[in-house]
Amino acid sequence: MNPAFNSLDILHIVPYGDKEIMVGDVIVFNSPDRKKIVVHRIVSIDNNEIKTKGDNNPRIDDWTISPENILGWVDYYQTAKGEKRLSDGNNGKKLFFKIKKSTHRISRTGISIFRKPYLWLSHTGVLRGIFPLRSRLRILSFSKPGGTELQLLLGNRIIGKLIPGKNHWQIRRPYRLFIDTSALP
Repeated sequence: MNPAFNSLDILHIVPYGDKEIMVGDVIVFNSPDRKKIVVHRIVSIDNNEIKTKGDNNPRIDDWTISPENILGWVDYYQTAKGEKRLSDGNNGKKLFFKIKKSTHRISRTGISIFRKPYLWLSHTGVLRGIFPLRSRLRILSFSKPGGTELQLLLGNRIIGKLIPGKNHWQIRRPYRLFIDTSALP
């Protein structure tokens, strides 16, 4: 749950009791596989199926949980500097979307400012010699209804795709700076 919490923060967990479960609450629950306890924020509630997401995770969790899985909600937390309240419910929801909107705005601004230098660096290939990634790349092939899709992986991260019917790779930023697409299949 970084940036909300750090690893040494102490969380004060309160059972829900009569309190209504709300989108934006930070909850503590048993993971569906029961192998660990998870602290994430509620992002949606639909027919008692609750979807969660860690604040620092790019995606919503794959599982849904029910109210019975929830151990409690985080009322406040203790840091080395003292006790802090946590935004929950509607305040947490507003905070979550403000952070998301600000991050998107900063990203758009950065893209517009650095677009020309980035494109120049990716076309010249200057950084490919400095940071060679070729030996660590893997390509996976998937049969799709429209043809074969190729995915380019660096470790376990998908950094590019060649979609059926297209003749050029779509490489995610910033990896485009370090990969020679002409050497890919």
